[in-house]
Amino acid sequence: MTKQCKQCSKEFKVTDADLEFYKKVSPTISGEVLEIPAPTLCPECRIQRRFTFRNERKLYSNKCHSCQKPIVTIYAPNSPYQPYCQACWYSDKWDGVSFAMDYEPNKPFLEQFKDLMLKVPRLAVMSPNNENSEYINGATGNKDCYLIFVSDHNENCAYSEKILNCLDVFDSTDCEKCDYSYQLNGCTGCSRSQYLIDCHNTNDSKFCFDCRGCNDCFLCTGLRQKQFCIENQQLSETDYRKRIAELDPHTQKSNDENMAKLLKLKKNMPHSFIHGNKNENCSGDYINNCKDSHDCYESHYLENAKFSIAGNRAKDIYDCYVPVDDTDLVLESVSMSNLHSSAFTFACYNGCRNLYYSEYMDGCHNCFGCSGLKKKEFCILNKQYTEEEYNKLVAQIIESMKSTGAWGEYFPISLSPYGYNETVANSYFPLTNEEALKIGGKWQDQDFAPNYGGEFYIPHEKIEEYVSSASECDKLLGSAIKCSTSGKPFRITKQELTFYMKQLIPIPTKHYDERFAERLVLRNAYKVYHRECMNDGCTNEFDTTYAEDRPEKILCEKCYQRIVS
Repeated sequence: MTKQCKQCSKEFKVTDADLEFYKKVSPTISGEVLEIPAPTLCPECRIQRRFTFRNERKLYSNKCHSCQKPIVTIYAPNSPYQPYCQACWYSDKWDGVSFAMDYEPNKPFLEQFKDLMLKVPRLAVMSPNNENSEYINGATGNKDCYLIFVSDHNENCAYSEKILNCLDVFDSTDCEKCDYSYQLNGCTGCSRSQYLIDCHNTNDSKFCFDCRGCNDCFLCTGLRQKQFCIENQQLSETDYRKRIAELDPHTQKSNDENMAKLLKLKKNMPHSFIHGNKNENCSGDYINNCKDSHDCYESHYLENAKFSIAGNRAKDIYDCYVPVDDTDLVLESVSMSNLHSSAFTFACYNGCRNLYYSEYMDGCHNCFGCSGLKKKEFCILNKQYTEEEYNKLVAQIIESMKSTGAWGEYFPISLSPYGYNETVANSYFPLTNEEALKIGGKWQDQDFAPNYGGEFYIPHEKIEEYVSSASECDKLLGSAIKCSTSGKPFRITKQELTFYMKQLIPIPTKHYDERFAERLVLRNAYKVYHRECMNDGCTNEFDTTYAEDRPEKILCEKCYQRIVS
């Protein structure tokens, strides 16, 4: 069927397979399937709505509302919500059932759920099981990391997002098993490298795109198993080393110039219709080891998935953001681990099952409209019921939600705990204050960043100035730098300076938010277009994130492999 999005008015398709999935994930109450209807928003607007429930990068200083200790949190000081530190939230000092509410039939259910959200404690940040990594979010299993987001099992990494199993990686996006590297974008298995885009198993290289199994390459594109190349020209090792000394003086100016050259080279070379490896019957982008998954992005090991992003080891899922660790049969949910047979949830994990319209649930089964419960079953608005009472009341609530059009939709943007400009949505779907309010969002008007009234420090052009002078290092670490793009002040940490000196990287002159935005521009949007291979004589068709007005030559997998191999 074809539907019209009630937010942007664009038409979108709902297939028979989609309808079959919605029925499969629908709750069965007292033997009756209470079917979830087809969505009313298009896939893009559904992504935008889910993204408003994730503040990943805006961190604030606050106090734990339980122990009163200072904490780093995703909730601004003027937020009405109650952040708890990790120790207090996971402790037995409190029980979510103590915030139980009676269902009021004459009041919209999601309004009642919002009242519950305001009462129940919330995790200050989503980052359990980390060591010496206070300033991170959406991350677990990390050590000695700083300002990394949606990233797991890394050590000594900073200013990065969506990195996995990395060591000494700074300012990078969507990377796995990389080390001692800087400014990587969509890379796996790369080492001792800088400014790589979509490269794999490439080492000791700089300013390269789509290189695989390469070593000691500079300003190269589309190479396979090569060494000592500059602009795709083969050199001897001696000549390569001599040319590199001329082309790479380790200054920010030379880095900017070489990056501009790389982007020009990148634009003029053929591109595969998809970024990914070892996929079977898949569409989307930046996906690896996935099967029968469509319109999925930045994910690994998905099966039978659709409209999902940042997943790892999940199957039978639709419209999910960050579904990981054996999650299965889940619809329209955000931030889940080992979640099963559920829909319309946020931050539910540890084997939760049959949850609907719930958040921050740990090991719970058969709950509806609950928040902050641990190991509970048959609860509604955090109130305990018998199984019979639960089934009867859930059926009643769903009927009421059907009458208002709320049943089958994710939480409305108006329920997001954050200002639109604090969330992931604003990075991928930027709006003005007025535009955000128009779709039901809020806006964070206050700037809680510390005021800086001192003089700004101007970094030396070459990192060697700091390698040879402890006093210059002290000046840099004790001052703030003014961002050359936004004017925002930022500081260099000792960990960061050590990394730059070891890797001979010049001190950045742009705020880390600006550096993130520049990496984001290099990645394709979360949307596919149906196109035909642009190689002469080939009629293969595919879904790709490259729109028809893009300048690149887009090829099917067969033609691409023939040309670049």
